[in-house]
Formats: sequence, C-alpha cells, structure tokens
Amino acid sequence: MHESRELRASLWDAANTLRGSAVDRTDWKGYILPLLFFKRISDVWDEETAEAQEIYGEADPSLFPEIHRFVVPEGCHWNDVRETATNVGAALHRAMQEIERANPDTLFRVFGTADWGNKEKFSDELLKDLIEGFSDIGLGNQAVSTDALGDAYEYLIGKFADVTRRNKAGEFYTPRSVVRMMVEILDPQEGESIYDPACGTGGMLLGAIEHVIRKGGDPRTFYGKIYGQEKNLTTSAIARMNLVLHGIEDFQIAREDTLRSPAFTDSSTSGIATFDCVIANAHHVVTRFLSSEFGEDIGALKRFYGYLCNKVKLIRIQTEDVAKALKIFETINDRGVGLNSMDLLKNLLFMKASAGQFNQLKDTWKDLQDTIFDMGEKPLRFLRYFIFSQFDVDVLREDEIYGWLSRNEATAGYGSDPIGFARELVSSAKAYRNFREGKDERGVGNRYLENMRLLGGSAARQHLILLLAGRHLSSDLFDRLASEVESLFFCYVITREPTRNFERNFARWATELRSISSEEELETFINRRFLNEKMKLSVRFDDAMGRLYYGTLQQYRLRYVLAKLTQHVELAAYGETEGTRWLQSYTSGGFEIEHIFPQQPDAKAAEEFGPIEDPLVSQRLGNLVLVEKSINSSLGNRAYSEKRPIYLQSKLLLTRALSERPQVGANTRIDRAVASIESFPTWTERDVLQRQRWLADLARSVWRIPASSAAPS
Repeated sequence: MHESRELRASLWDAANTLRGSAVDRTDWKGYILPLLFFKRISDVWDEETAEAQEIYGEADPSLFPEIHRFVVPEGCHWNDVRETATNVGAALHRAMQEIERANPDTLFRVFGTADWGNKEKFSDELLKDLIEGFSDIGLGNQAVSTDALGDAYEYLIGKFADVTRRNKAGEFYTPRSVVRMMVEILDPQEGESIYDPACGTGGMLLGAIEHVIRKGGDPRTFYGKIYGQEKNLTTSAIARMNLVLHGIEDFQIAREDTLRSPAFTDSSTSGIATFDCVIANAHHVVTRFLSSEFGEDIGALKRFYGYLCNKVKLIRIQTEDVAKALKIFETINDRGVGLNSMDLLKNLLFMKASAGQFNQLKDTWKDLQDTIFDMGEKPLRFLRYFIFSQFDVDVLREDEIYGWLSRNEATAGYGSDPIGFARELVSSAKAYRNFREGKDERGVGNRYLENMRLLGGSAARQHLILLLAGRHLSSDLFDRLASEVESLFFCYVITREPTRNFERNFARWATELRSISSEEELETFINRRFLNEKMKLSVRFDDAMGRLYYGTLQQYRLRYVLAKLTQHVELAAYGETEGTRWLQSYTSGGFEIEHIFPQQPDAKAAEEFGPIEDPLVSQRLGNLVLVEKSINSSLGNRAYSEKRPIYLQSKLLLTRALSERPQVGANTRIDRAVASIESFPTWTERDVLQRQRWLADLARSVWRIPASSAAPS
C-alpha cells in the first residue's frame, strides 16, 4: 500500500503536469480533484470486478451489478479515456457525465463543470500527459487505504489553497489546525447530527468525525446525519468527493446559498431543520462584523477587545439543594440562556419530585434519553407528538412545548406523580421507536407498520400520533387501525395534502381514539374519520395516480407504490403466505424498477414504440414495472418484442401478465386474480396510457378509496 507521504508526493507531481499550461493555477483544484476521483472510482470498480470473478468464476460480472458501490457504464472507465487517441477532453467529459447519470442518488454533478473540451486550455497531448501521470498511481482499496487517500486529498486541497489568492482561499479551505481547535470546543458525540452551513470542501464535517474516532467512537453512527451546504458548485462537488474518499457512506451536501435558500427543513414544524452540532468557519463573519463596526478605528477595536476580556464574566451559582438550583436555572432561561423544552421538562419533574425520588427519576430520565438517542430522533419532535397523542391539543410549536407544560400541570399529571409521568414518557418513546422500525409495541414485526416505514422514509412521522394514541387497543384492533392509517397516510402523500393539515387532523382524532375500546367503536371511528377523509380526496387521488411519473415521488415511495400494486395481485392469487404477507419481499434489493419502453431506447425499440407526444412517456407509471434483478440485467434498452419473452420468466404475476395473462385451469383463484389484467402484444404510447389508467383503478382497491359520491356507513 502507498504510504500517505509517498501518495501525496505522487499526486502533487501528477498535478504539476499543468504547470506552464493555459490553466490558471487558481483553477487547478477544479480539474485535478475530479480527475483523482474518477481514477479512484475506476480502480475500485476493477477490484470489485476481480473479486466477483473469483466468486462467480467465468460468469459475466455485469450480471451482478450489486458488487459495485458505483456504476461505471460501458466505455466510461479510466482506461477507456486513457486509450482515446484524439478529442481526449470530450471523451473525459462524456465518461464523467455518464458516471454521474448512472449514479444519480450519490454522484449527481459530483465532477463539477470543468471544461475538459476546451482545446485552448487542454490539448490532447496535455491531457494524455496528465492522465498518464495519474495512471501510474494505484488508487484502489488494495493500493491505498481510505485514511491515506483522504489525507492525500486534503493535502491537495491545502496545496491549492496555497496557490489561491489569499482573499479567496478561506472560502473553500480552513486549515486543519483551526478545524481541530473548533471541533475540540464543540466536542460532537457519537450519533449526533452535524451540519456545516458553509461547508466548503467538507473539512469541518470530517474534523467532527475524526474527533469522535480519536475518542474511540464509531464513525458509522454519523451515517445519514451529516449535512452541509455550499453555494459554489465546484467547491460543493469537492466536498462530496472528499467525504466519499474518506469512506463516509451516507451524507447530504446541498449546493445552495444557505441564507437565501436553506436546503434542510423540518416537515414536523414546517421550519428550518435543527441539528445537534452546527460547525462553521466564522473567520469571515467575524472579520466583516469588526470591519462594519469599527472600520479603520484601531482605538475603538482595542476598547472593544478590552471590554470583552474584562467585562464579560462566567458566573457559577451555588445553591442549598437541587430543587432551588433548577428554579434558578429556569429563571436564567427567561433571560436568554439557550435551553430547550426537553431540558426544562426535566427540571420541572425534579422540582416536583421529593429528594428520595431523585435517583429513581434520574434513572428513568436516562432510560428516556437513551431510547430517544438510540433511535436518532429529535427529542422535541417526540415530545410534541407525545402531547398530541395523549392530550387534547392539536396545534403546538416546539418552542411552545414548555409553556404548555407549565400551564397544564394538572392535565399532564407530572405535578402529583413525576415518576409516573416520566415512566409514561419512556413507555411512549419505546413504542414510538418500535413503530418507526415497523414493529408493534412489543417489538414484534407488524406488516402495516413496516409498510408505513417504507412509505414514510426517514422524515415522515405524523402517523405516529394516531399509533401512539391507539396503543391501548387489542392486537387485532391495533392492526385494523394501522391498516387504515397506512391507507390514509398514502392518500395524503399522493395528493400532496399539506403536512400541517393532516398532522392537525391526526392530533384532533387522537382525542377520540384514546376512548375507543371495542371493535364497533373503532369501525364507527374509521368510517367517520378515515373513510370520509378519503372520500373528499377521491378525485384528487385519481388525478394524482393518472399523472404519476417516475420523478413525481421520491424513489423509495415509488418503489412502495409498485410493490403495493404487485402485492395486491399476488395476495388475490395466492392468498396470504410468508412471501406475499410482507411488502418488503417486493421492495428489497431483489427487485428493480424497469422502464418497459427504455429511457434510452435502441433504434429498434424506438421504431416499434412509434410516435411520441409526451416527451416523458417513458417515466409514466404505466411504463414502469417491478422485475427481478437477474431479469432486469438482460432487458436493457431492447424493443418490447424482445422483452416480452423475458417478462414471462418473472415470478411476479403483474410483470408476467404484460406479455401474456397466466392461465391456470378454469376459474381458479389465480385465474380470477388476473382476469382483469390486460396483456399487451405491442407497446406504444397509447398502451402506456391505457395501462396507467388500469393501474390507477387498481390503486383504488389497494388503498380502499371510496367513490366521491359514496356515503360512509
């Protein structure tokens, strides 16, 4: 393996190929860093292919796309560009562009906007020399560790900062010593969410992760909790490459101006998202502040410094007991100390508890904090939904929670029984965690809760209000409730009902739900609330399903839709089995979304399909179907006439029926299940629209949508 110092030197030598060229040194980073990343992806792809050949022997590695972290399309490998004789820049640009397109969720625009085809900057000879310089450096996992590669990448960023004008370098690079100092002050912990609103090349985010590693923590606890925003396209692309090269698996870097267009919001509050740890280089902010306040007046600046050092004090207050200390703590908060409602609720409970209860309350509170922390939830979001589910409240902002608790001591019951209230919080938090994970209150897998997990993704939580309110129901009644919550929740999602509207509905209905104990009462409640609400949305539901495209929903939700439609047919045909019962059987990695008319059709496919009026027809729901990965790899961009016999190999009835409706005896269960499914001997735009109409009708049955004129019983 390369040593870090040796790798640094080799990479900088390769970068120096640009010395003396028409490329300004201040722009080197926009070319060298994407090139390094391209080489890394190609080298790792080669290693993954070699490993697959060892496992699968002579089988074509392309049949096993899951072995690769990133897709490298045919003709877009480093070696393909290296072997290009002329128009090297165009070949390089195409390869990078196709890799981005093939990996839309992870590598979209990651290579930036480098003008590789500009021959005034890049002659074929210069690019060949540059590519050869990097070709001699192995960048696969077997040649270099992620630590060494990430360190070398940071080294290059620092070198580019050195050659960038002094007044610009700080915009994309903060010295490692400064990063480490800031991180030590903030002291981020395992599992916390981290956000840098002006992330530059990502050094601050990496510094926070390295801080936890130095303390013996696990960096994987940050996956899915790393956020950054950067307005400069090239710099944001470098940040994403930086995190990938350091082995970080799951993060979000948005390219937007943070002040004008904050990218991260909280659907539960309709406001800007909050994070456990926010880190940013404040150098420019402080400099602008001092400049605007004092200008060239050195005397005034010195007086400000003297006041800051001599007049600003940290004060420690000693009290006789814990209760009095907490009261002072609450009073100080009214004067500006930043405490959230969860901190103050803890204070309230300790104030109401007797001294003999402190240890018991402390242990109970720790159990609550551990439960919330382990599931990665925001404490205030949980507390807000807990209040909605347990008390007659339908509108409450997070910053109003403490005020509500203070005013409603008797209603909440924490004054007379602080331990009991804390235990109820713990019980609700554990149920909340289980529901989020697709399990019932006992921790047993529940298909309806699992479906809502697949539908809701990592952000949607509103349905948990009703589930918490109904957790007193028997197992059978709770399943009935969960089934209806899933159905209505999807109806809200597909019709784009504003979140605040259905969140408020759920909070209002929770009051009724808490008093229900019998099947008859539950059915009356479902008819009055759920059925009536779906009836109001019926026309919008039909319209949304009829106009559903590949990009209309997030991809995980589109998978949910196709899986539910597929599962519905399978349940009708085979009944409830272990294979048909769980929606995850259809959303897992074994199946992929297939475009019947390809997104990039070959000549025969385009000719067969005929004239196109809707340029996005290939993205319509009617043109989409689930197929097994093994089958999808052989479908490609072929014409429908060539795909038809391949669809018959699928075990999914909805997929097989595209080519030919299955015939199993006469009037059998399977025969009846597929009776309404139309097969297609040809595939044109008209067929896509016809199939979409049929799927929209099927969706009404799947999610039990009543006709708009129907009346609930």
